[in-house]
Amino acid sequence: MYFKEKELKRLTSNYGDYLGIYLTALGVGFGIGIALT
Repeated sequence: MYFKEKELKRLTSNYGDYLGIYLTALGVGFGIGIALT
């Protein structure tokens, strides 16, 4: 049970990292789009 909990925490932390990268890329994309128009 402890192992599964640890795995779950690892997966959620990885998911959080990907979400952060995705949101950052999205923000940069919007910034470039606004700068070009």
